[in-house]
Amino acid sequence: MMISTDEYFRATLYIMRRKPVLTAMIVSSLVLGLTGLAAAITVWRDNSSCSIPHKTVHPYLVQIVEGIASRDESG
Repeated sequence: MMISTDEYFRATLYIMRRKPVLTAMIVSSLVLGLTGLAAAITVWRDNSSCSIPHKTVHPYLVQIVEGIASRDESG
């Protein structure tokens, strides 16, 4: 006889209802883990976004020069 996924899910919910301390520990560890992962990804992206930290201008940042759009094409 095969055990379906629904039966495993119901058994898990039953255990979590019977043991609220275990449920609180699981939820808090998930929250802390996801928060730590988000912080680690943020730090990694921040550190890898600019390979030249002493420059104030990013090397591949497009800069708009004022006055070009207002020039007349006829000269």
